[in-house]
Amino acid sequence: MMKENETIRINGEDLIEAVNEIEIMLTSIDKIFSYFTYVDKRDTAFNEELSRFIVDWKVLNRLARVRKILSENFDDTLGDDDMDDLERAAHALEYWKKPGSKPK
Repeated sequence: MMKENETIRINGEDLIEAVNEIEIMLTSIDKIFSYFTYVDKRDTAFNEELSRFIVDWKVLNRLARVRKILSENFDDTLGDDDMDDLERAAHALEYWKKPGSKPK
């Protein structure tokens, strides 16, 4: 990691926005799970509500905004491997590949 990235400063208002977005998503998903406690999590109503929440509440946009807030102050100078510190840190992450894929 570059020395410039060892300590990152984030504006307090931006950090509050990021934390609030995470709180909305995490708490809402927890409430959906709690609401459907007594049904099989593979139940159609559960799956539909979880999908509806993700779409209607624009979860992907919210997560992208949080990522932007948390990463915008990193120095993105490329290293010898042609990657910046964030790219290097994410390089080995696992991603969903196909239906039924699971993390290791």
